[in-house]
Amino acid sequence: MERNKRILLSPSLEVANEKVAFLGEDVRTALWSAGISHWDPPCPWLLPGEDFNAILIESIHDTIANLLNLKVAKALFEHLEKVYSIKKDEVPSQLDTLLLALKTPFGSRSAQVMGRAIAKRFYSRLGLEFLDDPQRTLAGYVESAKLIQDKASYNTQA
Repeated sequence: MERNKRILLSPSLEVANEKVAFLGEDVRTALWSAGISHWDPPCPWLLPGEDFNAILIESIHDTIANLLNLKVAKALFEHLEKVYSIKKDEVPSQLDTLLLALKTPFGSRSAQVMGRAIAKRFYSRLGLEFLDDPQRTLAGYVESAKLIQDKASYNTQA
């Protein structure tokens, strides 16, 4: 059985000849079932309807799913909500707690590597150049990306 790996860049996504609404988990599941591990839109900045935090959450989810697996990514968000009372949409403001949750089972060094991988994917989604800095945390990378984005949107408005 041959899989059709065609992706249309439109408000809906065609995978394996099925139209799927362009909504997070449904699309991700359709892509994985079609044999596509990830999809990065070519748009260098935010697509209409996307926001900075949503891209960060997706980057966290996708990175953990790619490094470990999809079930671990889902379990991570469930763990954050159950143990730390942090809902999925609150994770961008609680990145230090996210890294703490990763340190517990995987260790400090692994949590740093995962944080850097999340930042790298996040920068890629935003169309920013990622410069590795061993001293910088995930929160530092996100703050830098926010400053760059704010500066760019200010320059385009002026």
